[in-house]
Amino acid sequence: MQKMNFSYKGLNLLLRLNFDLFLTASLIIGSLYLGLALIVQ
Repeated sequence: MQKMNFSYKGLNLLLRLNFDLFLTASLIIGSLYLGLALIVQ
């Protein structure tokens, strides 16, 4: 039971980190896309 709880906590942490990374990446991509659009115009 203790092992199961630990792995669940680890998975939760991993998901949270991945979500943060995804959010950061999408922000960077979005700003780059916006910059390109402004340059093209």
